[in-house]
Amino acid sequence: MKALLLGVHPVLASPDVTVAIQFYARLGFKPVFRDKPIEPRYAVIRRDAAELHPDAPWGTREFHLRDLGQNSLQFYRPL
Repeated sequence: MKALLLGVHPVLASPDVTVAIQFYARLGFKPVFRDKPIEPRYAVIRRDAAELHPDAPWGTREFHLRDLGQNSLQFYRPL
C-alpha cells in the first residue's frame, strides 16, 4: 500500500535544483513549477498533498519560524 503524505511544504537548500527534482521523482514527486525550464533556481514538486521547494543556494544563512498568530517569519543574513 502506498503511503499518503499530508500537509508538508518545506523549502530545502539544494545546491542543484535539477538534481533534487530528479532524486525526488524517484520517490513519486512530480514538478509543478520551475522558475526556468533549464537550470532552475527554484521549483515546486508535489506528491499527494505534500510539496517540496528545493532552493538553490542563495548565499545566506536562514531560519524560519511560525509565531503564535501562525504567521511565517524568515530571518537571514549573508554568509
